[in-house]
Amino acid sequence: MVKKIIFATSLILVVCLIAHQSAFLYAMNTGQFDIFRDTWRDFGVTQTEYSIFVFKHAKFLWGVPIICSSVAIAALVVRKNILLILAVILTVICDVALLWSIYGQEPIM
Repeated sequence: MVKKIIFATSLILVVCLIAHQSAFLYAMNTGQFDIFRDTWRDFGVTQTEYSIFVFKHAKFLWGVPIICSSVAIAALVVRKNILLILAVILTVICDVALLWSIYGQEPIM
């Protein structure tokens, strides 16, 4: 019973993170981040190289939620915990990588 609850909770977490990634990419592809860039410019904040790369290639990043969804569906169909763990780890890493393009800073040397 506990395993099923953990499995379901992990699957819900993955679905929520995939929805977040999809909303993030949708906003990037519809021009919402131009407003964000203008705000950065108004405050004198320079955009990082990683951020520029992600913003420039946002239309190609739709594969990220598709891959995460595929692994989550495979975990659901096969009912293997290792696939679900992989789905959780992959989805969290991809979500953090997308968020890092906005909130990440260049390392200070």
